[in-house]
Amino acid sequence: MQAYGPVTAATLGRLAEIVGADGLSASEADRSLHARDQGFYAAHPPEVVVWPTSAEQVSAVMQLASRERIPVTPWGAGTSIEANPIPLHGGILLSFERMAAIVAVHADDFQVTVQPGIGHRDLNAELARHGLFFAPDPGANASIGGMLANNAAGIRTVRYGAARDNVLRMQVVLADGRIIQVGSRSVKQSSGYDLLHLFVGSEGTLGIITEATLRLYPILEHISAVVATFTAVEAAVEAVVAVRGGGLDPSALEFVDAASIELLNRNAQLGLPVGPTLFLEFQSATAQAAARSARRCSSSFRAPRPRPPRRASGWRRRSAASSARPASPPPPTPASGAGCGTRATRRTR
Repeated sequence: MQAYGPVTAATLGRLAEIVGADGLSASEADRSLHARDQGFYAAHPPEVVVWPTSAEQVSAVMQLASRERIPVTPWGAGTSIEANPIPLHGGILLSFERMAAIVAVHADDFQVTVQPGIGHRDLNAELARHGLFFAPDPGANASIGGMLANNAAGIRTVRYGAARDNVLRMQVVLADGRIIQVGSRSVKQSSGYDLLHLFVGSEGTLGIITEATLRLYPILEHISAVVATFTAVEAAVEAVVAVRGGGLDPSALEFVDAASIELLNRNAQLGLPVGPTLFLEFQSATAQAAARSARRCSSSFRAPRPRPPRRASGWRRRSAASSARPASPPPPTPASGAGCGTRATRRTR
């Protein structure tokens, strides 16, 4: 394997010409902040951190890096736990913190065009005024670019699919600096190669996403939540099969094992019984329909006594605690008795 080229003083000067003096940093503090994600992998600091503000700047940086054989690593929000954004070979780290704008909201088409640095929670906060939301939710406030590059999924995959199922078009900068467009805002596409989904999930190895048009869904105001604790993992799996087989369509679903429940209780004070647990959510345009789905769900679990969830904000607290992981997995704990509860809430726009 050929060696990579170093980031020299001359390289820093050319990068400053591209992004401006305030658009890059070789300080130890900035390099350390971008040396690792939220996982357990060793830190590898880049030689320089660059904050582009446009696709043209990204293109110019990539052309420079290609000529001088300098490795480039894209960085969204650093919320990964799989070492995806760690610059293993040093070089240039492209942080998209300053490319976090909503380019256009196409409310009538249920679409939005965004830059890659915006967090999905921040995006949904803005979309709420239009009564719309972007469905994939990996837990942390991951950037849209990072979600697409890694085909992020999450709690809503059961109904809405993963990131690849919710993107229509992307602007991508290739390794040699060329800017290309893949996909289309047209929902029905059947001609040519499906290059869009080739880049989705490629983890930045094929190109860098600089803009994306996403599929949106209307916000359904009424929500019913179900939290169910089981004595064994097999019982929880059978319950999911019963829910789906019974014609119920949860908008969110997640299984959490007993060790993780214990961790969540410590970090988010959920107060849940320790055991294999299912979190489910049902959405509807009417409170009656949402509550009816939750009741049917509860009855399918065959729990002896209904148990109301301790907090309506359980999803948010569980997500907030997702970044609080121990240095090593906690030891297994005995499962508790079965229990199931429902609660209906109304989402405000």
